[in-house]
Formats: sequence, C-alpha cells, structure tokens
Amino acid sequence: MQQGELLTWTGDPDGAVEWIEKAMALNPFHPERFWSHLGRALFLGSNYEPAIRAFKKLSYLDAGQHAFVAASNAGLDQLEFAAKHVEKIKSLDRDMTAESYIASLPFRDNADSEHLRDLLIKAGMS
Repeated sequence: MQQGELLTWTGDPDGAVEWIEKAMALNPFHPERFWSHLGRALFLGSNYEPAIRAFKKLSYLDAGQHAFVAASNAGLDQLEFAAKHVEKIKSLDRDMTAESYIASLPFRDNADSEHLRDLLIKAGMS
C-alpha cells in the first residue's frame, strides 16, 4: 500500500493503482481507507468513474475525499453531482478552498495539483 501511495503522489497513478490493488488482493480484509488511496490514484489517472466507485466503498467521506469525488464528477461533466459534494465539503470544513486543500497534499508534479485544482474549480469550489 505504501508503494502505491508513494506512486500516487509522485506522478505514476497507473503504477499506484497496480500496487494498491495488489495490497487489497493480498489482504481481503484490508482497512476501509485503502479505498480512498485507490480512489485518489484512479482520479489522478483521469479514471473518474472508477474513482467515484472506489470512494463509494467508504462508510464515511471526509472533506478531502468529497473533494476528489467532486473533482471526479466535474471531470465527467456531472456538475450537479459535483456541486452536491462541494456543499458537503463546506458543511464539514467551511474554510476549505481548492487552494488550501491542494497545499495540504504532497504532489511532486505541478500538473497533478493543477489537474485537481482545475476540476475542483469546475465543480464550484472557490
């Protein structure tokens, strides 16, 4: 899982998905948070529908997870769904902005942070 997480943040989302899925297969009773790791990697690879499906496996989404779902929906031009997740973000963390959230993430490549920023703004996040 750690290798997958590292690859997610360093610009190899396809490699990340491979490692995360391997970790999940090796431990079929894996922690629920593995779905979040998978969802982020899928999003960064522009695999928006599978990313949303991964996040839906979580029993609870925090503001950051809602941000990735909002951005995924925006990437699919499903702006009504994206806006619902932006509303949820604001109910969980009213001070969170696209910029503040992205600043909290360990992206190595600016292209990855811009990808997320652009879709969060498209989703209606300030």
